[in-house]
Amino acid sequence: MNAIKKQMSPPVIIAFQAEKQPALLGYSLKIRWEVERARTILLNGKDVSGTNEKDFFPTKDEKLKLRVSNSSGTAEKELTIKVLPAPAINIFNADKTKIEAGSSIVLKWNVSEVSKVALTDGIQIIDVKNRTEHTATLWKTINYKLTATALDNVTTIEKEIEIKVLPKPEIIFFETDKEVIFDCEEATLKWQVKNAKSVEINNGVGEVNSKGKIQVKPATNTKYTITVKGELSTVTKELTISIFPTPIIESLLVPLPDFESRINLNPIVINPPQINVSINMPEFNLNPPQFTEPDIDLQKIKPMYKNKSSIFNFSKIYEYVKRKSRV
Repeated sequence: MNAIKKQMSPPVIIAFQAEKQPALLGYSLKIRWEVERARTILLNGKDVSGTNEKDFFPTKDEKLKLRVSNSSGTAEKELTIKVLPAPAINIFNADKTKIEAGSSIVLKWNVSEVSKVALTDGIQIIDVKNRTEHTATLWKTINYKLTATALDNVTTIEKEIEIKVLPKPEIIFFETDKEVIFDCEEATLKWQVKNAKSVEINNGVGEVNSKGKIQVKPATNTKYTITVKGELSTVTKELTISIFPTPIIESLLVPLPDFESRINLNPIVINPPQINVSINMPEFNLNPPQFTEPDIDLQKIKPMYKNKSSIFNFSKIYEYVKRKSRV
């Protein structure tokens, strides 16, 4: 008895689709299918038998054709692929990628063929679809990320920028124990700084540590400057040590002691001039008046004279001579 061959049924295409639509130009697109009873599978004329998917890189809008066959027949199905321009972040940069704490930066970008644009600093997300730059003041290092969503509203592209924030150099103090000294003396410089890459003091002191002190002996009025260099900036501070010349005694003026003068003078003997003070009375010829009464003997009448003052004052002469002797 001859065996009767059982005839195979024609193949069937159950599914033929792209993983997403529309496709993006230059992006891989996965095409998947599901078939039954197919011995041969052709995608756009290329044999893809033994698989159920294929990566496709569309360059334009086009139709894909899936053809399956077996000994009993064939089956075909078409898939239309819509291609959109690929999104692009053409520019994303910062005016500075290293700044000091408290400084500002400006981020700028340029994007194309996108439906959304977002900027995030790790804490907040900012919609910047209609903007091209962003300004921020920073106190710590931050990674900025710009995310652009393609026109398919699914695909996203990203770019990142790290803005490194560095501490500012700072002079805590720079001082001297003496602002004015004699030219034979020394003074002490003291300092303390932080966030320094290098520290230097002029006028022969040179490079020093972040904290210290040193003795200096300037010969003239001297201005000392400490220079502190950080990663990005430099700060300075000045102080002046003035020199007071050492006094030189060229001559010594000693005041004479104030002695009380004691002079013993011998008694001054003043011989007054011999002055004849006698008065020579003139002779008077008097015609005596005739008195009737009383009857007085005129010969017995004695004239009375007032003493006249001498033209020499002996007490004044004595005082004058005494004063002259003292001088």
